[in-house]
Amino acid sequence: MKALNLLGAIRESPKVFEPCFHGEDIKITADIMENIFVYDLSPEGSNKRAMEENAVAFWLDFLLDIQENNSSVTFENILVFATGLDKVPVTGFDPSPRLEFIHKPDVGEKECSKFPKAHTCSCVLKIPLHPTYELFKTKMELGFSRHLALVCLKDLFSRPESARKLQFWF
Repeated sequence: MKALNLLGAIRESPKVFEPCFHGEDIKITADIMENIFVYDLSPEGSNKRAMEENAVAFWLDFLLDIQENNSSVTFENILVFATGLDKVPVTGFDPSPRLEFIHKPDVGEKECSKFPKAHTCSCVLKIPLHPTYELFKTKMELGFSRHLALVCLKDLFSRPESARKLQFWF
């Protein structure tokens, strides 16, 4: 860095080097989202495999609905939900975020979740298995919108001036 005076150049023209560190704002599309998430299907011929293939088809249709503005969810909402990030990192994800399927109830639950779940530390998005696309889309939208509402509330309560104003109403 010294030999090329790179640090000096960065200090003199930070805007020029900004894309190197932050990346350019790339409009996320259904194709990009499809390629961001990787998934493994159960063995061919199994009952789980048939349900998973159905869920993948619904997932891809859901992404297209988002792209065509036929959903209340955005690609950024999904990224935040699954990874904690609202943009794709400049270097991409390593490892890639995973798409998993909800086959069994979590410990302490009586039945499988009907809504999406996520593990942001390991970048895992778990999607529910539903018999129809309409039901799948409804539950996905509800799950993401609930998460977004909680994020907004958390942000609101993290600011002292907002918390004081809200206390008045409660």
